[in-house]
Amino acid sequence: MLIRNSPESVRSKRARNKMPIKKKTTEELLQDLIILELAKAGVSQPEIRKIIGVDMYRVNRIARHFNKSKKKNT
Repeated sequence: MLIRNSPESVRSKRARNKMPIKKKTTEELLQDLIILELAKAGVSQPEIRKIIGVDMYRVNRIARHFNKSKKKNT
């Protein structure tokens, strides 16, 4: 029997209501950092995609944040 507000009941409620969170691997985090550094260095997004070997959506998702902040500062 589950007692209301017990950790088990809260955990099961969260599991039903939320999608699982995908944890990034070390390789994915390092790729993200490399994408960011290449964007800072002024490398074009298609070139970054070729260097890292990931899809263009991922490169754009990361590099666009750097480009927006760069435009605001200049």
